[in-house]
Amino acid sequence: MSITIIRLNGNPPQLERAPRTPFALAPGDGYNAPVNDLLSAPAAACRLLAATWDPSLRPAAGAVPWAEVLSLVEGSNAAPAVYAAARDMAMPAEVREALEQAFFRSAAANTRCLHQLAGAWDALARTGAPLLLLKGAALAETLYRD
Repeated sequence: MSITIIRLNGNPPQLERAPRTPFALAPGDGYNAPVNDLLSAPAAACRLLAATWDPSLRPAAGAVPWAEVLSLVEGSNAAPAVYAAARDMAMPAEVREALEQAFFRSAAANTRCLHQLAGAWDALARTGAPLLLLKGAALAETLYRD
């Protein structure tokens, strides 16, 4: 069986037949690259973050440049989500340790914030004032599984 690839960088677009293989998102190169090809760090990080909501978008472990992804997301709020999406994937031990530490630091900070929110919520409830959560805690409890 074969599939048709449309290369968007040609004028007019070129159609070609290719053997059927799993395809992955590869933003910026004009077509979808096979999942076995090494992704760029930004593409791999985006695919891992997208896999938080749609696991079918998760790249193959061998297609992820782990050290580059770590340097891209380390120290950002994205590192815990990357770990949540990739925790059962094969990766270098030092990358796993750094992402895992970011995940648990974020979990501890979120727990502290939710505890503080509970106190504020109780104080407002006693006065009859409504509380509307717009982001942060509202998303932590509804959107993110971890």
